[in-house]
Amino acid sequence: VRLYYLAGVPSAALPSYALLVSWMADRVKPAYRASMFGLLTAVMLVPFSVLPVLGSVLLSTRTSVQAGLGCAVATALYVAVALPESLGAPQRERARARQQDASAAAAAATAGTGRAFGGCFRGVWALAGPVVEVLSRSRLFATLALLAFVTGVVNSGNQTVILQFFNIKFNFTPQDQSLYLLDVGVSCIVALTLLLPGMLRVYGEVGTVQVSTLVTAVHLVGVALSPNKGMLYAFGSLGALGLVSLPAISALKANNAADDEQGAVQGALYASASLGQAIGPLVVGSWLFVAFTRREHGWPYFPEGSILVCAGGTLLAFALTVCCLP
Repeated sequence: VRLYYLAGVPSAALPSYALLVSWMADRVKPAYRASMFGLLTAVMLVPFSVLPVLGSVLLSTRTSVQAGLGCAVATALYVAVALPESLGAPQRERARARQQDASAAAAAATAGTGRAFGGCFRGVWALAGPVVEVLSRSRLFATLALLAFVTGVVNSGNQTVILQFFNIKFNFTPQDQSLYLLDVGVSCIVALTLLLPGMLRVYGEVGTVQVSTLVTAVHLVGVALSPNKGMLYAFGSLGALGLVSLPAISALKANNAADDEQGAVQGALYASASLGQAIGPLVVGSWLFVAFTRREHGWPYFPEGSILVCAGGTLLAFALTVCCLP
């Protein structure tokens, strides 16, 4: 198990979604970014929807791992050989100059510190300084960063406990889990390809984020209180509308950033989400879910409690979108 989590560190350090969104932001006009980001997300969800069913029915564990490794190698070769650069030479030069300015600012900020402490601080600030500069640049970016952090805590915490919750309440089998993931994945693909363009036309990007966040809270309450598997699958499908906020938020970031800093902006907001994703499993999984499901902790036995707490966190995120997004 430890090796499994260690193996995930490189992919978490270089998030494919943030890199792909940055590449597309460089190549797509602002008016079409949200829809294209939604299409990208839908394409990435296809294996998420299909492979669990194939893995549980047709493939052994070893074959599934080998197939995943083969796909990863093929993707890396395609990116190295066929995918063109997203920026032209002038934009790349401006991006390098911006990075050099950030490094110089980090060196100036730590010039008066001791050698040992200063060296450590300079290393940390070289990584964190550009992130802080981006996130503090405007009210929009600061709000999006806080929103990314809150939703990161909620989503990662919920993902940590949701299948365990299904096992406790509905006695889920691996086939049931695969069908639920298929249900959610197909619904998300439909929402991102068919519903997202209409929502953007009617509500705009900010309104789409608000509607999506509110629906996510309803989805979590419904999942927690579902009396049977049928209702569970229905509320799982409803949760697909929660995913349309992701391309809308990405478009808000991209449309308010310079052409030569799309990667820096997307990376800074992803860093906020990653911080929340690191905290969520600890708070929701290791503390709340354990406390609600083990009687020796003295809490009432209430497996739904941790899911409802996630719903409350999502309502907090909705309040942020209503009160703080310009």
